[in-house]
Amino acid sequence: MSRLPGSSNEEQILFLVRWLNDHIKDAQSIQKPVLFAEFGVATKNMSTDSTTVRDQFFNLVYSAIYSSASDSGAAILSCSRASEYGLMKIDRKGRITQFLENPNESDVNAMRVDTSVLGLSAEEAEKYPFISPMGVSVFRTETLLKLLRLTCPSGNDLGSEIIPSSLRDHKVQAYMFRDYWKDIGTIKSFYEANLELTEQSPKFELIQHSVVGVRSRLEAGSELLDTMMMGADLYQTDSEIATLLAEGKVPIGVGENTKIRNCIIDKNAKIGRNVIIANADGVQEADRPKEGFYIRSGIVVIVKNATIEDGTVI
Repeated sequence: MSRLPGSSNEEQILFLVRWLNDHIKDAQSIQKPVLFAEFGVATKNMSTDSTTVRDQFFNLVYSAIYSSASDSGAAILSCSRASEYGLMKIDRKGRITQFLENPNESDVNAMRVDTSVLGLSAEEAEKYPFISPMGVSVFRTETLLKLLRLTCPSGNDLGSEIIPSSLRDHKVQAYMFRDYWKDIGTIKSFYEANLELTEQSPKFELIQHSVVGVRSRLEAGSELLDTMMMGADLYQTDSEIATLLAEGKVPIGVGENTKIRNCIIDKNAKIGRNVIIANADGVQEADRPKEGFYIRSGIVVIVKNATIEDGTVI
């Protein structure tokens, strides 16, 4: 979001709204899908809280996509990109007509599509003739409930059961994602994704120079800067989190309004609300295992399974 250098955040938001609506109207007038790719917010010299502005920006973009699809009757939106993790076929309007989660070799050629319909050039479409789901879907609530209760009452998997069965009775629309994304569900892909961070020109830039691991929970108002968060081995449900908070305990993840910088957070760490981890005194070495952390070379290390209570300052 930098089309208007020197303008205020409010002016840029207004420009974004007009820009999105104009492009959607143009696409509708020629009955073609519209592609929004590689969008983001430059935080340099930002006049207000960068997290708030980013939230506004992404809410506007995704709301515009959802509203556009809703107006055209799409029940489900699936963000997609070619890869080896399942294949989809689409028609000329970007509607998904076939979905295979684990195609075998004989299926692959039959799943080739003209990806130029999603905005690729003729050269790109020739190079990338396959579309793969990246696992991000948006459902209308009533549609999802119908699928779970009536169409697939015993279904447990979105990719192999729910999405394929929805194609019979619902309009399922694909949207191309052309930025960096990688499924890290295998050892090889996990290994490659981490090594890509070491490249001189990495395929993506880390927001605020932080890495957030799988199954991490970050509550509203929390901020990470120059931090490595390893993630968690499990998810806690909303009801489990609510129960823990009601009992005065700390759930796995980072609580509301907690500010963390120059830190390594090991797996399953429980960091409460209104915590500050900044090592403001510049301590270089410290051992506080009973309090759940160490400091090495000025970097705070929150140990695995540690609990940092609400309001703690490190």
